[in-house]
Amino acid sequence: MKLDDLDEALEKAQRLRALLTDTPALVAFAEAMHSAREPLLILEEDRLVRAGEAAKILGVNANTIGMWVKDGRLTPWYTPGNSQRKFKLSEVWAIPRQCVPGKSN
Repeated sequence: MKLDDLDEALEKAQRLRALLTDTPALVAFAEAMHSAREPLLILEEDRLVRAGEAAKILGVNANTIGMWVKDGRLTPWYTPGNSQRKFKLSEVWAIPRQCVPGKSN
């Protein structure tokens, strides 16, 4: 293996580590899939996420999420007995990349 190849592999490993650190839901999903004894039908896109998690996924701050609620790009959901707004993961993922600063197609 060449030194350049080793550097590239190390950089990819560091990016993967950062992704897994910043997205605990991804780690939980992978662990569930690994430990499943039978195939699972997981409707991950129907899961509700808090504003902070939605902001992390999109790489924005919570204030941006609030602005997107006000302008209708995101619809908040409230669960019984909890005043925290949550968002469907599918709706978060559907935010066009043009709307997210620093992200492009």
